[in-house]
Amino acid sequence: MDETVLTALRWAQYLSLALLFGLPLFALPRNGLIAALAAVGLLVSVAGFIALTASMLGIRPTALDVETLTTVAQLPGIGTSFEVRSAALLLALIVCAVAPPLARAVAVFTGGIALASLAWNGHAAVTEGSAGILHLSADVIHLLAAGTWIAAVAAFLVTSIKRDSRGQLSSQLTAFAVPGTLVVASLVVTGSVNLVLIAGWPSLSMINSRYGQLLVVKLLLFTAMLGLAGLHRYVLVPALFNRSTEALWKLRTSLSAELLAALTILALVAALGRMSPP
Repeated sequence: MDETVLTALRWAQYLSLALLFGLPLFALPRNGLIAALAAVGLLVSVAGFIALTASMLGIRPTALDVETLTTVAQLPGIGTSFEVRSAALLLALIVCAVAPPLARAVAVFTGGIALASLAWNGHAAVTEGSAGILHLSADVIHLLAAGTWIAAVAAFLVTSIKRDSRGQLSSQLTAFAVPGTLVVASLVVTGSVNLVLIAGWPSLSMINSRYGQLLVVKLLLFTAMLGLAGLHRYVLVPALFNRSTEALWKLRTSLSAELLAALTILALVAALGRMSPP
């Protein structure tokens, strides 16, 4: 199986599940959007499971049969996480259809479960003993924190495009200041734990590997996102009160850059998850 396809499917899973979990925390997305995200998440999860199974067995996806897929789905770890993720996404779709008023709350719950289940698809799943419990816990928190941040940036960007959005946008960004700090702190702590448990203490020799180079790019992009978040909080949001078109345009541009950095980080995470650390 082409690694590019596997990485692309992992990226699509991260993004769809992050938005399904996070968007309802910051906005009131229509049930159609919630259902679409759940459906996309389910489709790419099934496709990713089939592709990963074929890669593990060293055969083409078209050579797989139902019996083989059923057997792999019953395995602890990758199989269990796939079943849990699929069940959560199906529940979100059902609620959207039969109980629309509950869709938002259920999306946060089921999206969180589906997003957290991806921890069993990466390096954390192979760490043993008490270190394995710590690794999985850190990975779950990392995924949920990342999903919160990505969805927040996407929600703020959508708000910035609306007409007469200065007041609403300023309120949203101001309200996210404290939760955003907690999200960043969670990402830093859990990311550090994950790095040490995956590759050991960082060293300059790591940069000589492809894994280390991609990791450095990821950290640089994360630092850039921190810088943009600080720019929003201390410069661009206060400037909104001047009601100038230029201030809103600058904030919209900055949010777009932050979202692009986040999407690139997701792609790097998807690639790193398929690589062996040095």
